[in-house]
Amino acid sequence: LPKKAALPKVHPLSVPDDYPDKIEASPKPKLAALLERQTSFHYLSADGLLEVLRSQGLSMLPTLRNADNRNLLEALTSVNSPRVASVMLESFTKKSMRPRVLCWLRHYPRAAAFGLIPPAVQSKGGDTAQTMLRLLPHDVVAEVAQCYGKEAAQAVSAILAEDVLLAGLPAKIPA
Repeated sequence: LPKKAALPKVHPLSVPDDYPDKIEASPKPKLAALLERQTSFHYLSADGLLEVLRSQGLSMLPTLRNADNRNLLEALTSVNSPRVASVMLESFTKKSMRPRVLCWLRHYPRAAAFGLIPPAVQSKGGDTAQTMLRLLPHDVVAEVAQCYGKEAAQAVSAILAEDVLLAGLPAKIPA
């Protein structure tokens, strides 16, 4: 079996600050006004969490992480931002939450690529992020990787070229 190729060294990456985050418009302005005064969000439904994000922006994401994970994930499937990728990355490993993560990946492949390339080419969350990158359209991922520079583009190219079927096999197959 071929050995897994080592990725080229890449300097630390982060999502560009100027990426245009988009959250669907709010149909409930009264709820948004009520939620602006809240300090605890663990009891909110997905709609309530989405209203918080609409009214307060994605800067609330770290605060909302203590909310019910399923509701937060459902709310975030409507958010077109690479800043959501960290939540999706954590949730992808949970089988019950994977369908919502896959839905987000299908709807926002460019935002997903921007958010997943940094952990995929660095050590933290690498394997899961690499798997998620392979699920995205490769042309989109390659285009986004160019925004991170030549080193990142080479690393992403190596990730996308890796044979996924052989990747999970052990180096030595037991007898």
